[in-house]
Amino acid sequence: MAVEIRVFNIKALPYTARFGLGSTAPVKRWARFVLTDKGDLYWTRAIHVRKDVDSSNIHISIHESGEIFSSRYGVREGVLSKEASRLVGSMGSPFREITSPHQVEYGNELLERGYLYVGLPTLTEKNKKTDTQNDFVACLDELLVNSRLYYSLDLVPWTGEDEITAYLMTKRNQVFAENDPRCHVFIFCWESVSAVVTMRFTDGEDPIDMQRIAEADMHAHPLKRLFHP
Repeated sequence: MAVEIRVFNIKALPYTARFGLGSTAPVKRWARFVLTDKGDLYWTRAIHVRKDVDSSNIHISIHESGEIFSSRYGVREGVLSKEASRLVGSMGSPFREITSPHQVEYGNELLERGYLYVGLPTLTEKNKKTDTQNDFVACLDELLVNSRLYYSLDLVPWTGEDEITAYLMTKRNQVFAENDPRCHVFIFCWESVSAVVTMRFTDGEDPIDMQRIAEADMHAHPLKRLFHP
């Protein structure tokens, strides 16, 4: 089996795509991709992880000017507040005008039991809503528990699947693997450019347990997530 590639054509702005993780069906919220009507792009991963204390998500924003910022948000006394924001790069032009590919972010997450069952929120039907301005992306993996999720976000000046796949094959990291069914590529096409989210799972022990999710949701309690530099 080969890598999964899915293409989403953005027809209207603002546009939002939400990502759900699961083994046989998406059950946990993980990331969100937003393109505003002004041309700003927002990429948020690890959404609301243990949001009662410390940090709740890491947020990448690409302004219409081409400047790229990384921000961390935290929750204190039930209020989401911006804790830190720093300039991490610049594309030199707005997203819609780029002429060469640009990798915005690359990293990995260990989907250990506490993070997966307790840290990530359980999906609701509201999160899965789709229409002309919203898409829902299910990223499934059989051995999700204790797997390592590698991910990247790239902005490219193409909308063709062949061109984008050829570019991903040139990257020297652990995300893209052409013949790996545990690798997933999601292409969001807008006008003549695309945002490309690549996700790949390695290792892992078990499928996600729906009974354990129900128990964790029923007995929710404060936890802290450790962020590593």
